[in-house]
Amino acid sequence: MKKKVLIVLTILFLLAMTCLLFYYNYAKKNLMLLPEGELQSTYTSPNGEKKLNIYLVDGGSLSASAIRGEIEIKNKKYNIYYCYRDCDFDIKAQWKNNNVVFINNKEIDINKDKIEIRP
Repeated sequence: MKKKVLIVLTILFLLAMTCLLFYYNYAKKNLMLLPEGELQSTYTSPNGEKKLNIYLVDGGSLSASAIRGEIEIKNKKYNIYYCYRDCDFDIKAQWKNNNVVFINNKEIDINKDKIEIRP
């Protein structure tokens, strides 16, 4: 009986550690799992195939607000920009061409770049 309990506890411990490692190494450092926010503006690419959506994420009373930028291609959305705290909330965004956008003077190649500004 003690052996079964020890095996179950070991499995639960390993599962919990795996979840924590996933969270800290993937989800927290990646631009996945970000809060949605309120849509501020949408910019369409020059060829009309992609959209840049800019959101204002209200931090509420306990944290600072943030800006989130996502690219929408054929109804699939990808986060490419996240700025928390040290942001210019007068959002300026424009397309340079079909693959490069500027968000608050930061140039982002949507095929390879992601910008995350957090303290």
